[in-house]
Amino acid sequence: MGHQLRQAAGAGSGQARPSANETTQVYTLKQRLGPLVINQIVEDYARGTSSRTLAQAHGVSRHSVDVLVADSGVKQQAPKMTPEQQREAIGLYESGLSTARVGDRLGFSQSAIWLLLKRTRTTR
Repeated sequence: MGHQLRQAAGAGSGQARPSANETTQVYTLKQRLGPLVINQIVEDYARGTSSRTLAQAHGVSRHSVDVLVADSGVKQQAPKMTPEQQREAIGLYESGLSTARVGDRLGFSQSAIWLLLKRTRTTR
């Protein structure tokens, strides 16, 4: 079906193809995780667990979590900064970092940092 990648040393070099009992690596997200794990991710997300936390817990990217959630029909939530993250973002910005660097460091977009600074009337 083309959804599996066979790992073989020297593939394409004229060597024999791996036998059916050799290890194959599944690389599609839904096949790799399976329906039970996907359902758990979606349920946890719907209860308020962040994409970033779920991605780290399941060894996938945040984008992959977002795709699974979108495919399930659950309304996506904007990532929320904790008060501690807000204080850290303001401190980093006041120390001279750009909004982009602050966002990269804390895992938020540049615009989320900018909106926080605007809302709190933070200047350098």
